[in-house]
Amino acid sequence: GWGADLRIEHLDQVNANNKDWVQVKIKSYPGDRKGFLGEVVQVLGDHQDPMTDNLRALATHGISAEFTHETIEHAKSLPQEVKAEERKDRMDLTQKPLITIDGQTAKDFDDAILVETTDKGFVLYVAIADVSHYVKPGSSIDKEAYLRGTSTYFPGFVNPMLPEELSNEMCSLKPKVDRLALVAEMHLDFQGHLRDSKFYEAVIHSHARVTYGQAQEIIDGGEVPEVSHVNEQILTARDLSKILLAKRMKEGSLELDVPETVIEVDETGEPVDIIRSERLFAHRLIEELMLMANVAVAKFLTKNQV
Repeated sequence: GWGADLRIEHLDQVNANNKDWVQVKIKSYPGDRKGFLGEVVQVLGDHQDPMTDNLRALATHGISAEFTHETIEHAKSLPQEVKAEERKDRMDLTQKPLITIDGQTAKDFDDAILVETTDKGFVLYVAIADVSHYVKPGSSIDKEAYLRGTSTYFPGFVNPMLPEELSNEMCSLKPKVDRLALVAEMHLDFQGHLRDSKFYEAVIHSHARVTYGQAQEIIDGGEVPEVSHVNEQILTARDLSKILLAKRMKEGSLELDVPETVIEVDETGEPVDIIRSERLFAHRLIEELMLMANVAVAKFLTKNQV
């Protein structure tokens, strides 16, 4: 497209094979004294290997596929468990039976929920992993997260925003371990109206890692032995989410339930099937509780003129 061949500097030092995809930094353009010149900054791999397509898509959009050595070392230096000094000035919710409900293949669990009933209605707890406790402004991890903006998901592959030492460990609300979280505690009446809310830093202890399929099985009246100890928590959350959904629809909420397709790939990255994603009530359950948390935060910010 430039009307000239791109000449590569130091080609003898490039460890690439014929038919490999490579990422090239252009050093000078056609018409320049040096001509159309570039250097290979990354060898992506065989053009016929489907796994290379993920790396090529990341490179095309300027998203790094690797973390810097400094960031990896910083992540590895962080504690692997919640320390005593980190518990100070935090609410201890470790005895509260919060649970996570996520997809079958999820590795990072960033939100946990609990719904309790009272004589006045419901108490909803939404706990979000306290990433900011570990990712300080201006740190190498913070700078790389800023460049990525988000984790990037492909079929069977994810390029994380944070190193896995964080995203899959200390910033993941895994079951049966203490984790730091920011908690929204909301008090609602039996009609789903928000009466009161407060927000605080806490230490939580997820009592179960539940999949959407397991939660749906319990909602439908079935038994799932692995998570039977949290049946009551799932059913109470179902009751509140149904009330919130009905209230939202009555108030004129717009329903845009667009079918989602899922591309299934094998271990080599080759697409083997395209299926329609099944949307369960368990998905809606989590959505309604997260929406309620968003509403509570918005009301709090508005009230305090933030």
